[in-house]
Amino acid sequence: MLVLIKTSAACLLFMIYMVVFYYRKPHLPIRSAKLFQWLIAAALCNTSFDLITICTVN
Repeated sequence: MLVLIKTSAACLLFMIYMVVFYYRKPHLPIRSAKLFQWLIAAALCNTSFDLITICTVN
């Protein structure tokens, strides 16, 4: 179980790092940028809920 928590936590930290790196510079308001922002939000939610599930179920 500890390995699963470490993996999910490392993935969450890596994704937060990528989000900070992505939002440093402004982006044009085009469809691909908005889609990428939605995908970032979905991935962060997915990883967060995965970490919560690992902690509560196992």
